Amino acid sequence: MNNCPYCGLEPRNGYTVEFQCGSVSNVYRSKACLVLEVGLLKDRVKRLEEAGDRLADWHLSVVTTHETAKRHVERWNKAKETKP
Repeated sequence: MNNCPYCGLEPRNGYTVEFQCGSVSNVYRSKACLVLEVGLLKDRVKRLEEAGDRLADWHLSVVTTHETAKRHVERWNKAKETKP
């Protein structure tokens, strides 16, 4: 059996297309499923930002005198601040 394609919860007992979050395959998505998915996406964005910060710090420590490196890190920081 497959888990919910959006939030990852398991199917309900005895059902193959209905999940514990209340969603039904690709037909209906419950509010609980949407809330779970938003939380998972926020966690993923946070992990990606942390990884980007570590890469930017490493990049500057390796290439401290190169102006292109500094511009890349500035662009990264600006992109992080611009959130919808």
